[in-house]
Amino acid sequence: MLRRRTKGVPGCSDGGYPRPCPLPPNRTGGIRMFRKIPMAALTGALALSVAAAGLAAADSLASTPAMTPGATHILERMAADPEVEAIVDHRKGVMRAVGGHMASVAAILLDGAPYDAMLPVHGAALQGLLADIPGLFPEGTEHEDSGADPAVWSDWDTFTSRSQTSTDRAAAFREATEGGNRQAMVQAFSALGQSCGACHEDFRN
Repeated sequence: MLRRRTKGVPGCSDGGYPRPCPLPPNRTGGIRMFRKIPMAALTGALALSVAAAGLAAADSLASTPAMTPGATHILERMAADPEVEAIVDHRKGVMRAVGGHMASVAAILLDGAPYDAMLPVHGAALQGLLADIPGLFPEGTEHEDSGADPAVWSDWDTFTSRSQTSTDRAAAFREATEGGNRQAMVQAFSALGQSCGACHEDFRN
């Protein structure tokens, strides 16, 4: 069998037959030095580095001054914010839904959109959405971006009275939609719009 002759390779016999070629001295030395480092030594060095970092962190925490009661209260409020924001988001969603149904009813009753069959659906939705308006405004949800005026909570009795008027008128509008009398529906819808507007005037920013 013929064997391929090697070309000139540093460290190999020029023109000779293939044989193991040693690595250059600098590379060989580097590899040998790395291999001579025991794995236990590498592990120990890593452990010492981690321990030193842990001690530094502990010293930093130990030097941190204790929080004052005021700071603790702020943190507690911050922890409660996600729930407050969720309540506010839900409240805004309900009010947007009310506005959507009111706009749809106005398009049908006042502008002549041909969707009279949808009026009972809108009436039932409005009654359900406005069934418990004060329940959408629990104490502690005076969120700055909520759109609700602080008077909602400072004048709670007036707010709940106005809310009840809207609740009652929403129920009356639903009854009118089920009766099928268009004039009665227009009157009931107009009354509901007036009560909603009066409440917004005093209790919405």
